Amino acid sequence: MTRLHFYIHDVVTGDNPTAVRIAEAPGTKSSSTMSGALYMVDDPLTEGPNPDSRHVGRAQGFYGHSGKNEMSLIMGMSLVFTANEKFNGSSISVFTRNPITHTDREFAIVGGTRYFQFACGYISGKKYRTGFTVPHKMGKEKMTKLHFYFHDVITGKNPVAVQIAQARGTKSSPTMFGAMFMIDDPLTEGPSPRSRLVGRAQGFYGHSGKDELSLTMSMSLVFTGNKKFNGSTISVLSRNPIEHTKRELAIVGGTGYFRYARGFISGKTYRVSGPDAIVEYTSLLITPAQANHPHWGETVPYSSPPEKMTKLHFYLHDNLIGSNQTGFRIAEAAITNSSSTFFGATFMVDDPLTEGPDPESRLVGRAQGLFGE
Repeated sequence: MTRLHFYIHDVVTGDNPTAVRIAEAPGTKSSSTMSGALYMVDDPLTEGPNPDSRHVGRAQGFYGHSGKNEMSLIMGMSLVFTANEKFNGSSISVFTRNPITHTDREFAIVGGTRYFQFACGYISGKKYRTGFTVPHKMGKEKMTKLHFYFHDVITGKNPVAVQIAQARGTKSSPTMFGAMFMIDDPLTEGPSPRSRLVGRAQGFYGHSGKDELSLTMSMSLVFTGNKKFNGSTISVLSRNPIEHTKRELAIVGGTGYFRYARGFISGKTYRVSGPDAIVEYTSLLITPAQANHPHWGETVPYSSPPEKMTKLHFYLHDNLIGSNQTGFRIAEAAITNSSSTFFGATFMVDDPLTEGPDPESRLVGRAQGLFGE
């Protein structure tokens, strides 16, 4: 186990901002929680609270105001460390919900590079010394099964999903390629919107399929309907081919009761009404052993199978110009066009993956999602 301690400096105002707004919903400016605002960040990480203290790295990525009725962010960023010979150039990937008005909160670590390859864990507000490693052993693993319904409402007077960005050709696309939505969707015990609320899905999804209806889902499921799970989250980052009868979403981390979580969610569309939908979800999570869950979350013993490593080799073709364009700009900041690095520009992509470097070589897959400068 490695423990790190640092400060993140998020500067939105002034002549030298480190966070710039790149997109917003129609109602963002009138929202008390700034719901729908999306920022691209390049925030310094320092050893002490003073901005002039020693720099230990940078946080690069995005955060969005995903809470409709509370100040809550969805954060997707890479923390890259630069001030330590052992950690230099290594990064930690964070994808999580951030209830910023809470005194104590946790962020899910979902991966890493170099020194932090295969990383999983969490970031909390507790203070630790900077960068040291201690022995740590997980408890025996158990599998937890959760079942709930996801309500995505775009229409009407009280939408919980709002469009915040789109590409130039989105309106003429049969798949709405490039459209991006910020969500604060209720999770319920049953299919009725009036059934017991067990949590919320906060984050965003983008239409990332150019020729098929496919979404990239980036959201944090925060559970509130149960004393044991209250405030705990599951981080989901995955492709969602919504026209498929059955599909799976990847669980990449969690906080609270679901620290170190990994697993998947099985999804099945329960009802569709225009662009609105109710989706039935069943999730299976593997976590270190904890106490039994209440009735709607069943915990069973689980033995990890032997692990194997798989190596894949392929080429990604990212075409931002020309007649065969696969990536389209969907959002930008006010300073993007004057920035030497295009800071704030965000693109939705559906890039082909091939066996060789020639675009005409054998197709082995596609990269669907978004990237931001």
